[in-house]
Formats: sequence, C-alpha cells, structure tokens
Amino acid sequence: MWKNIKIDWKVHIIDLIVVIVGVTIAFALTNYQEVSKEKNLQKTYLQSLANDLEVDVKNLEEQLDTSRTFKQHTDGLARAIFSQNLENDSVILQGVISLYVHIPFNPHNATYKSLIGSGQLDLIRDIELRKEVIDVYETHYKNLIQLDDFMREQSFNNKVPYFQEKLVYKRGGIANKEALYENKFINLIFSTQYFWEEKINTYQQTLESAEELLQKINKKLDEI
Repeated sequence: MWKNIKIDWKVHIIDLIVVIVGVTIAFALTNYQEVSKEKNLQKTYLQSLANDLEVDVKNLEEQLDTSRTFKQHTDGLARAIFSQNLENDSVILQGVISLYVHIPFNPHNATYKSLIGSGQLDLIRDIELRKEVIDVYETHYKNLIQLDDFMREQSFNNKVPYFQEKLVYKRGGIANKEALYENKFINLIFSTQYFWEEKINTYQQTLESAEELLQKINKKLDEI
C-alpha cells in the first residue's frame, strides 16, 4: 500500500523554502521596524535635549554677563572704600546691592530627567556622547546649582540681616557711610569678590561644556 504512494519531494522542499523565506522576511521586517522605532525615539530625545540645551546656553550667557557686571560693582565698592572716596552714591549703592543679590541658574532638564526616570538613557547609543550628557547634567549643572545655593544662603542668612541692622538707606545711596569701614563689612566685600569670581569661572566652564554638548548632539542628529 505504502509502496504505491509517491512523495513529491520537490514540492515539499519548495514549500519548506517558501516557509523559511517567509519567516525570515517577517523576522527581518519586525527587526527593521523595531530598529526604526528605536532610532526615531532616539532622535526625538536628542532633539528635545538639544532644545533644552539651547535655552540653557542662552540663559548661561546672560547669567555670565550679569555676574560679571555685579563683580564689577563689588570691585568698584572695594576701590571706593580703600581709597576713602565715598562721594559717588551710585557706586556705593550698586556695590552694596552686589554683595547680597542672588541670581540662580535654573536648568531646563526635563528631557534628561525623563531619560533617567524611564531608564532609557541607553537610547543614546554613542557611549561617549552619553557620558558627556551625564557630565553636563550631573557634574557641571550640579556644581553651579550648589554654588548658587551656598551664595543664596550666605545672602539671606548672613548678609541681609547684617545690612538691615548696620546700614541706613537713603534715596539713591547709603546715609551712614561710616559703617562701610567696619571690619565685618570689609570682610564681606572680600568674600563676595571671591564668590563672584568662582561663580563666573563655574558659569564659563558650564557654558563651554553645554555648547560643546549641543554641537555634538546636533551633529549626531544630522547623522541619524
């Protein structure tokens, strides 16, 4: 009975090849779709990071210029006191304000936090680029924020109460200028000069790192 059955192996082999090819194509198509989806997601995140960094770079530039201006005001007050020339009320008042003014940097880090929170930071396949992203947000930004926080605490907990107690303000200046010669006031000038210098240097380093990262992200976006 079985001897009379003819098996058309050629047909079976062709059917098998068709099945294998079909499965391979389906697998390749699925893989392509996954890769394409991941690439699009990576591009979306990188573009969002670039947008955040563009805002941060602009803010850092403005904050750097403002910090330099206040540093100049502090230096002007120091020169006026040590030259014992306190006639210019504007220089004195600007200098006093520069001792306690607080200008915080608020980074636009929503995209970075989203990447960290979702565990998708590895979507940035370029390892070196990923390291630079982490360095900017976890090192440069945090250093600047910590310095800002310290200067804010010094202003509100130390300088402002002292000025309120010791200085008598008048329209456009300080009425009791003799208080500016007290040792504590002079020490506050020295410490503020130091912290303005630190802040300017930190802003400059952070700005350069953010600009460099932005350039690399834009270059990567062009490659995707």
